[in-house]
Amino acid sequence: MEGPAGPVDLAQIKQTLVQCLGLPSGAEKGKGDREFHFQTAADRILLNTGLALDENELKQIAYRCIAMERIYNIREGIPSNQGKQADDYRENGWTRQAVVKKTKVFDPLRIDDLWSRLK
Repeated sequence: MEGPAGPVDLAQIKQTLVQCLGLPSGAEKGKGDREFHFQTAADRILLNTGLALDENELKQIAYRCIAMERIYNIREGIPSNQGKQADDYRENGWTRQAVVKKTKVFDPLRIDDLWSRLK
């Protein structure tokens, strides 16, 4: 999935939603008798909160969560000994120069209130 800060794999989107919903680990991959479905996630959220969300909105929410986590990691500095994570960030354009852009990244993600803490 492409977003204002950079691309995120659909598997990561699903994994984030699984974690947020408190589903068993592996549900996004279809392990056992459970498999992640966006409609099931939307139904659970509706029943628990009254919020009616569609698949696109769920993906946007997960993307925003992932983006904020990555921006925080970039701010704090990803140690080079974390290897794969640091390489993955660089390969997908998640660099300080790419994400520290108020109008391109922070405003569309609606996290502009965090701008002063990161810049």
